Amino acid sequence: MSRSRIGGKNLTNALAHRRRTVSFSETVQEKIDEVVDILEAENAIKQVDDELRQSFQSQRNRKHSIYSFTSDLPEGAQKVMNFSNRGDGRKPKVSFSTVHDNVAGVVESIDAESAIDENDQLEDEIPKPLPRRTRRHSIYSFTSDLPDGAQKVLDFFERLGRGLWNHSDSLWAQFLSWTMLVLLLWAMLYTIVEENVGIDGDLFRLLVLLITAHLVGQLTLLVGLPPLLGMTITGVFLRNIGFYHPAKGQYKDFTRTLKQLATTVGMVRAGGRLVPDAIYVALHCHQSLRICGLGMVPSFLEAMVTAVISYLALAYPPIWALCLGFLLCPNSPAVITPPMEELMAMGYGEGKHVGVLVRGAAGLDVAFSVSLFDICLALLFHFRDLNAAQAMGKGSYDLMVDVVGGCFLGLLAGLLPVQDNTAAVWKRTIAVTAGGMIAIVSGPKVGLPGTGPLSSICTGFVATMLWKLQTPLSSKTLVNTIFQGSWVVLCPILFASTGSDVDMSILDWTTITWMLGIVLVTVIVRLLGCFLVLFGGEFNWKEMLFVGLIFQGKATNQAALAPNLLYTSWKSEYPEDAHRAAESVAMGVLSILVCTPLAHLGARLGGPYLLSKQEPPRPPPTEPEPENTDAKPDA
Repeated sequence: MSRSRIGGKNLTNALAHRRRTVSFSETVQEKIDEVVDILEAENAIKQVDDELRQSFQSQRNRKHSIYSFTSDLPEGAQKVMNFSNRGDGRKPKVSFSTVHDNVAGVVESIDAESAIDENDQLEDEIPKPLPRRTRRHSIYSFTSDLPDGAQKVLDFFERLGRGLWNHSDSLWAQFLSWTMLVLLLWAMLYTIVEENVGIDGDLFRLLVLLITAHLVGQLTLLVGLPPLLGMTITGVFLRNIGFYHPAKGQYKDFTRTLKQLATTVGMVRAGGRLVPDAIYVALHCHQSLRICGLGMVPSFLEAMVTAVISYLALAYPPIWALCLGFLLCPNSPAVITPPMEELMAMGYGEGKHVGVLVRGAAGLDVAFSVSLFDICLALLFHFRDLNAAQAMGKGSYDLMVDVVGGCFLGLLAGLLPVQDNTAAVWKRTIAVTAGGMIAIVSGPKVGLPGTGPLSSICTGFVATMLWKLQTPLSSKTLVNTIFQGSWVVLCPILFASTGSDVDMSILDWTTITWMLGIVLVTVIVRLLGCFLVLFGGEFNWKEMLFVGLIFQGKATNQAALAPNLLYTSWKSEYPEDAHRAAESVAMGVLSILVCTPLAHLGARLGGPYLLSKQEPPRPPPTEPEPENTDAKPDA
């Protein structure tokens, strides 16, 4: 009994122990499973938390955040900023006692961030007023916090400015802008020189002459004629109504210097036109002899006929008659080249190289006529008592000095070492302009009154030739482009001042009639000279007539040489020289007014009818070659 009881107790104790062990193991297993589940949930929540934080930080733009500039920092610096922003960056230890607290904290942070997102979403859903239309780089971007009254005032000026900007290309807007600019400049000058800018001041009269000449030139351009015609007429009109006199006033020396500068730019540009591709192409298309003949024969015939008529009809001395002839004969590349280039661009005359012939001969005509005028001018005022042999020797010496001096100044400008940058073109422009100005101004001071214009032509020719032989600059701005920009200002100075040198009170109707007759005769003689040079070649009568018409263009050289003749005569010992010089200036201006419209209209209107148009060659269509199926492949 006792053994059975003992055995039963033992069995009962063993079973109980067994049950306790199993329940303990089950409890441990449950705890382990619970911890694993919590850890997995915590990891999942952390992943969701990281994703939400990343998206939240990338999308949400926090106001007044000192860390808003750190979005583009490197990865290491960004980690440092994140550590300082979050506080303690150490990863907390996972324990059974704190796991639920960690999970709860994560859930609370997620709820807080989701609440912030909902608030932002609600703020975005609130209807806001449409933003005002703003301009890029608007000066009114700082006015968002201004009071309503100031905002309305600025809105008014913004609408006013926008209306002016949108119509800035119209004629009235340009007129308004230039008028305001002129008034501001006049007010500035009045504060500086006061009385001289008043209505009776000399500077005021000079400014009115130049501004009016520019405006009349633009009106002449709208009619279809060169602006220099309107500028010249303006000068003649203001001089003969008594408003402006070039030899009187406080600024007469300043005006003369501006005219010399304009003459320099015009002559340098004429020398530069001798270089480019016109002569090179002409030498390779077997027209070099025609270029030489066309550049010398018509001008020489015109000068001789003018000298004979003025000697017989106006009783001019022979040297005066020759000086007048070579004053009227040179043409103007500034009038001839632009319409010729337009016709060449459309293909007119390209089959027989008419454009190449005209441009090359126009530059050579200027050099030839100006050189002979310089010789006659030197003999007229300084060496009248010389015989024929001595006059020829002195003229040759002056011509050699003129050419050699101009070539030397051109070498200095052409070989000027410049760095390939933006300032290189300006350095070249200043160098060649200074060389030409030295030649124009220094000639009369050293006893060579005829030198100057030809030296400027040689300076421009040599400098441009050397620039062509050097490595091209990377700058897109050219020296000729700068000259064209400066010519907008210098052109009214040159032609309006030359027109103001014409005094109609010293001319009678008989003299005016003879002057007009001489100009018309020179037109016919030049036309016949062109026919004589081109006859017997490959040109037909229409092309020869076109060359004769476009070669009538005269402007720049007459406006540049005539004042030189007039100013030199004021220093002469003979009083009749000043009267003859004034008549010569009037005849030069008359030749501009007659010959320039004839050449311009003859080229623009007669060019398409007198010249044959050559279409650009089209490449033949390429047909695919048939495949040779019988050919054996190469081994």
